[in-house]
Amino acid sequence: MTAADRRRAPFAAVRPCKHCPFRSDITPYLRPERARQIADSLDRGEDFPCHQTLTYGEEDGLETADTGNAARCAGAMIICEKTDRPTQAMRIGERLGLYDRNALDMAAPVYDTLADWVAAHQAARRGRH
Repeated sequence: MTAADRRRAPFAAVRPCKHCPFRSDITPYLRPERARQIADSLDRGEDFPCHQTLTYGEEDGLETADTGNAARCAGAMIICEKTDRPTQAMRIGERLGLYDRNALDMAAPVYDTLADWVAAHQAARRGRH
């Protein structure tokens, strides 16, 4: 991997992974409260890392740590671009030439809005009870 590739690594993902919570073609699995927290943080322009690139705690597997090598979640970036609300990291990455919104797979199965995404998680939870 070249130095340029390492600098772009946080934005390397261009399509959502198989278990991305933003995918519209899988059964929503987050607690509605967690989906709302994530949506609110994205609305504030905060970053969202890809769960596959985080380090998880050994004891319960739930605690996560971004070791500085975490990639940004492609599903989150796609939904942010669809709604014209890129996160601060996306805007900075674009200015530095590390992020290219045109490289994202905008045809990937991702919800159109954060409201639709949260509603899907709420509906899925209601359907489980």
